[in-house]
Amino acid sequence: MSGLGLTFLRRGGQAHPTVGSDYIKFADETVFNILMSKGVSSDGVGITKDDAARVTNIGTWFRQSSIVEFGELEYFSITQIPGSSQSGGAFQACANLRKISMPESVTKIGSYGFSNCANLDNIGDIPNVTSIESYAFTGCTKLAIEVNAPSLSYLGNPAFMNSGISAVKDLGRVSSIPGSSSGGCFQGCKNMTIFNIPASVTSIGAYALYTCSNLRILISRAVEPPTLASTSLGGTPSDMKIYVPDASVDAYKAASGWSTYASRIKGISEYNE
Repeated sequence: MSGLGLTFLRRGGQAHPTVGSDYIKFADETVFNILMSKGVSSDGVGITKDDAARVTNIGTWFRQSSIVEFGELEYFSITQIPGSSQSGGAFQACANLRKISMPESVTKIGSYGFSNCANLDNIGDIPNVTSIESYAFTGCTKLAIEVNAPSLSYLGNPAFMNSGISAVKDLGRVSSIPGSSSGGCFQGCKNMTIFNIPASVTSIGAYALYTCSNLRILISRAVEPPTLASTSLGGTPSDMKIYVPDASVDAYKAASGWSTYASRIKGISEYNE
């Protein structure tokens, strides 16, 4: 059949031939069935790339579903992964979800967007995301990624608590690493080994990096020492090294909160990546 240019999409266990290369062949039939149930189709049989491009909001269509992968999301024209404390997140508690590819158009990952997706290990790149809201990735224990979000300007709490992230390389221009008595933004990230604090940060909240038990390198690029709560770095390794701007070493060593770690604070020029 390939000689006729046909692609088979499945719906309800039945195979349907569709003509042309613009049809999307979904790796996960459950994703396809959910989209068909929402009317995302121009012919009622298959999904074309044009059909996908017309979708600007996926709401909570996939919340608590059994989907496993959704790489084809990259064809959609959504600007956010929706979520709120009232309605929940777009992919919240999709326990079987392993990977997803977000479109470059996504600039916001809403509250609870991927929370408790315990098997999620791949989300693709997020270069244009400016906002990651509260509980966005909380409980994503297998998400062993390096967080690289150069456009980020807002970070909610606790966005990454108890997730499997391995490093934080770039948090863009956020003004704080948030935290509170109810949980810190990166609390319990036990696989994380390196954390970069942007120059724009002025405060690090309570429990923000609490019990990050494998954190070996903390780099702060802020010239003025950010305010640091007494619990911000609780439970981190006793041999964790802290690197700060060379001209600010003495200021950090004397600053409230930071002074506890004075013996570990060094100039960033001594850091060898």
